[in-house]
Amino acid sequence: MHKRVQILGATMALLGAAAFAGGASAQDMTTHPAHIHAGSCADLGDVVGPLSDVSGQFLMDGTPTMMPAMGAGSAIPVEASFTTAVPLAYGDLFSSPHSIVVHKGPSDTDIKVYILCGDIGGAEMGATDIAIGLGGLNDSGYTGIATIHDNGDATVKVAVYITQGHSMMGEPAASMAPAGSMAPMASTTP
Repeated sequence: MHKRVQILGATMALLGAAAFAGGASAQDMTTHPAHIHAGSCADLGDVVGPLSDVSGQFLMDGTPTMMPAMGAGSAIPVEASFTTAVPLAYGDLFSSPHSIVVHKGPSDTDIKVYILCGDIGGAEMGATDIAIGLGGLNDSGYTGIATIHDNGDATVKVAVYITQGHSMMGEPAASMAPAGSMAPMASTTP
């Protein structure tokens, strides 16, 4: 009897994994390391705060939080990460230049390719929150935003949301924009 329960449990786990893998897109399985750097996007310094990888699994402090899809199947896919306690004081992020960088992937080659960067600054939303834009790099086709929240204990909560190659109505950006209507973005690599 005990052996049957183990076999049944293993079978259910495999079926669940196969169903998850079958329904997940390639975007869901890709992870993009992200960090807070000292310096601006134009003059990056050292990493001062690691963030959870950005992924279609919506990693919170490294743990997947993705739930079943709901609503319109035509919704533009989003990848995200949530880091609940980055050991940096909120005010320190504004006392000198800082930026958020998202990398292509975790491999030794892909970690050297930046796909998004955003300088930390702009108008606050109340006294404890700010949202910043993340601009695409290296022809990645990605855009995004990040929000930063002051936890009040010399740590910040950072959420990063990115999407690739979509414009309104969920169509690829290239098919929606008239030719020549958008200037190419400057590319940099580390």
